[in-house]
Amino acid sequence: MRPLLVVSALAVLAGAGAVRARPHGHHPPPWLSGARSGPGEAEVRAGLEVLRGGDPRLCTVAVDRLAQGGWEGRRRRLAGEDAPPALGQGAVTEPAALGLLGEALADPRPCVRRAAALWLGDSPAPDAVARLTRAVASASPLAREAAALGLGVHGEGAGREALVTALRDAFPAVAGAAAWALGRAEDPRNTPALKAALEHADPGVRRAAAEALGASGDTAALEPLLARRQDPDTPVRAAVASALGTLEDPRAVPALLGLARDQAPEVRVAAVEALGDLEGLGSAPAEAHAALRAALADGDPAVRRAAARGLGRN
Repeated sequence: MRPLLVVSALAVLAGAGAVRARPHGHHPPPWLSGARSGPGEAEVRAGLEVLRGGDPRLCTVAVDRLAQGGWEGRRRRLAGEDAPPALGQGAVTEPAALGLLGEALADPRPCVRRAAALWLGDSPAPDAVARLTRAVASASPLAREAAALGLGVHGEGAGREALVTALRDAFPAVAGAAAWALGRAEDPRNTPALKAALEHADPGVRRAAAEALGASGDTAALEPLLARRQDPDTPVRAAVASALGTLEDPRAVPALLGLARDQAPEVRVAAVEALGDLEGLGSAPAEAHAALRAALADGDPAVRRAAARGLGRN
């Protein structure tokens, strides 16, 4: 398939189905609501084959667009561009199409698995959630990771018990996806399991658990996050700083002051942004304001910008 045709077909495919993960429950955007009919079996089959063929980088770009809300189909094209066939613009609900997507959760190509997870996660059909929940316990770690992603996309606490079990999966990618999905539920019942995941040997899982605890809004998440503020992994410390800011608890300020002096710019940015959030809420002590002013002279420009934004909220 010629590159222009591949890109064009992927663009239409991206506009046909999945959308970005939503923070609160399962509320499809306007183009997935109403009476619009979603892609059927033949369309889903053709779309998956397009994703499976050609340069895997093009596949990843197309699925990135799926996660960002789809592409508008009404675009003016230049002469010589191939016009792809029109696809349904609603959520996937046809049982046969959902079956194809369920099978694609274990596809060898990661972007295909992600597309299937997004489509299933965005479907309001009970069978879509059932397929994702079963796949979290699949023998294939590829399918388990993709299914956890799909459950997180769906929201509403879908597959909660299966996801809590998946936090203990032997494959870190699965455990990390499960932590992310549980975080999207914003359910305090998940705090004990996520607290345990903060001790995981894999830094990616610890990072996902920290982010999920921050999203929980649970005051009980504060202490386990504080205990990880000196994690040896830089992205984990940054995630802890961000999570502490998300909790909006003034008791986190002393830890954030220390993280604002971390040797890694990534961590300082996260800590300064968190202090800025507290400053904007009017719940930060004078030490936080002083730290933001001091960060204006930081050697890293990203830290200086974060400090300026934080002070500007006051």
